[in-house]
Amino acid sequence: MGVSITFRADEQKRDQIDRVAEALDRDRSWVVNEALDQYLEAYQQQLQRIAESRQAVKEGRVYTTKQARALLAKHIEKRRA
Repeated sequence: MGVSITFRADEQKRDQIDRVAEALDRDRSWVVNEALDQYLEAYQQQLQRIAESRQAVKEGRVYTTKQARALLAKHIEKRRA
């Protein structure tokens, strides 16, 4: 069993949550928990990508705009062939 968390939302959001809950034959808590799970997973992935990008910069694994365009053009030409 989970812990209680209280927060404020406008009536429109509450009504939308309730409509989703009714359509899925679930309760409001289930819908909110599913939404939070999806948000937190996406946010965690974003943080991971940021950390990986920062590491790449530290290690010098980056391309200039000119290099990136050249690689992209090469890839496009390869796909066309």
